[in-house]
Amino acid sequence: MKSLRLHWDIRHGWLIDVPFGLSEAAIQRIAQWALPHQIQRLRSLPPGTHRREQLRWALRQLEAGKIRQRLTPSEQAMPFASNQRMTNRRYFYG
Repeated sequence: MKSLRLHWDIRHGWLIDVPFGLSEAAIQRIAQWALPHQIQRLRSLPPGTHRREQLRWALRQLEAGKIRQRLTPSEQAMPFASNQRMTNRRYFYG
């Protein structure tokens, strides 16, 4: 399995792109892993910025383990993908 992508969306909160659904325990472990990295990111932002306040709010969401899963297609999960052509038509432009 490829690495999972955890990112922040202002409308939807924390999102993780996964090829299949994860258990609640796995989501909590991901939140515990990501929290120190995001705290370090907060410390590196300049004081008084709007982004800093947004990140503080996002960190509270992450501490609570509020991560939504978004299923993304994987190479194994594409039952209708085909490597054969469906038609012999050729289109020429020019």
